[in-house]
Amino acid sequence: MLKVEKLLFIALNPKRFFKGLIRYFNWLFLDKIYRLFSILIFGLCPQYLYLILGNWLIRKEERWIKKKNPEDDWICKNRKKIADEINIVCRGTSLKKYLDKVNRNLPTFFVNFADNTDSLLRKTPYLKLLKIFFKHSNFYGISAGGFSKVHNSYQIDHFNKGLYPSIVFNQRIIVKDRKKKIIWSPKKRAYPDLNYLKKLDGHLPKKLKGTYKIYEGKNLKLSKKNRKIIKLIDKKKLLHIKDFDRENYWGSGLFTILLLGLSAKKVNIYGWDLYLKKNVDKYNYWELINAMSNKNENFYAFGPYDSGSNAMFTQAIYQLHYADRLARNKKYKIFSRLDKVHKQKRILKNIEKIMFENN
Repeated sequence: MLKVEKLLFIALNPKRFFKGLIRYFNWLFLDKIYRLFSILIFGLCPQYLYLILGNWLIRKEERWIKKKNPEDDWICKNRKKIADEINIVCRGTSLKKYLDKVNRNLPTFFVNFADNTDSLLRKTPYLKLLKIFFKHSNFYGISAGGFSKVHNSYQIDHFNKGLYPSIVFNQRIIVKDRKKKIIWSPKKRAYPDLNYLKKLDGHLPKKLKGTYKIYEGKNLKLSKKNRKIIKLIDKKKLLHIKDFDRENYWGSGLFTILLLGLSAKKVNIYGWDLYLKKNVDKYNYWELINAMSNKNENFYAFGPYDSGSNAMFTQAIYQLHYADRLARNKKYKIFSRLDKVHKQKRILKNIEKIMFENN
């Protein structure tokens, strides 16, 4: 039986109720229909996939000529060197295999890491090492900026556990009514600011409330090198050459790799798995297409209030493409489920038909 509270909710807020009902309908039925057609089109005639994915994917008229160096597809403001060699660590499950290989003497950036209450994250033991990592002077948390007026959830989660620095890099948004007008996300300090945390406390979920108390009467321990790297990253801004007319769904992993990689001579990438459950070369043609478009492959995307399969498929297309091209560049070394992506030649050829002219 429906509880009285639920009946009252329907009666008092019918607009919100029916919006939620439509969202569930889209999730349970329409998303699956779109996904099926997307799989078939990608597998048989990928150059027409934009017709069903719409604004998520590069359109026919936006395709460009392939360049030799994948870094040339990106525009970076301020390429001043962070370090000669850096590590970038993503949170894929393959990280357990490579964790001991991470050189802790190098500046190391952890992308979107959080020791939160997500049930799947709790099942991955290596995240328990998070506190150990952040106590090392060469280790940094990093996540995308976003335009929330409140806070960045990854950053506050880090601060709540006494972990810093936690960098929030600049992110862009396209102003639709003014072509090529781009607004950048507001800057957020990479280390806990007591006044900011106090002001923010009323907006935080219950588990994060009182974060400011951790830092009352304490001096933050940040070296000159820490502050220098944070300051350098704060000045960096990254755009893809096709980002001027609309927002493209590149994914945090790829975006961070290019943002930092353009400012280093050598880049080691760990745990960049694209949410795959096994190594990319272990999938056959149709299995991989299914995995690319399947939200269930994405451990962090669940339910009707998350991104649909169109967003997941688009991100997979872009990231597989650039993973292959970056791996062919001696500057980048990939230790993840994507390290043998070059073996998926047919998939990669399909992606080039989507992205480039004369393919």
